[in-house]
Amino acid sequence: MLEIDQNRRNREFLRFFGASAISLIFAKLTRRTLLSLKYNPNVFQSNIRIPIHHHNTLGLQAITLSIGLSTGIFSMVLFGTCWIADIDSIDEFTTGFRKLLKPLNTRNNVMNHQDKFSLTDDQQSLIEIWDSLTK
Repeated sequence: MLEIDQNRRNREFLRFFGASAISLIFAKLTRRTLLSLKYNPNVFQSNIRIPIHHHNTLGLQAITLSIGLSTGIFSMVLFGTCWIADIDSIDEFTTGFRKLLKPLNTRNNVMNHQDKFSLTDDQQSLIEIWDSLTK
C-alpha cells in the first residue's frame, strides 16, 4: 500500500514539475524576446530612432508566448492543487469538488428549513416551475 501511494505521489510530483518546467521555459523565451526588442543606442546614436522589426511575425510570436506562459501557469496551479489535495484522477477531482460545494447548495437548505421561512404562492409557483424545467 505504501509503495502504491509513493508511486501516486511521484506521478503528481512529475506532473507539477513538468508544468513548472513549461512555465519557466516560456518565461525565459518571453524575457529573451522582450530584451531583443528593446532599443539600446550606442554613444553617438539618437534615442528616438525606431528600431527595424518585422511586425508581421511579432504578433504571432506574442500570441504563442502568451498562450504558452498562461497555459504553464494554469497547469502549475491545477497540478499543484491536485498534488496538495492528493488528487490523481478526474473522478477524484469531481468527487472532492462536489464535497466542497455541497454546503453551498442553498436551495436544499432553504427547502429543508421551510418552517423558518414562509413561502408565498408566487414563490411556490416559481419553485415548481424551476423544478419542472430542471428535470
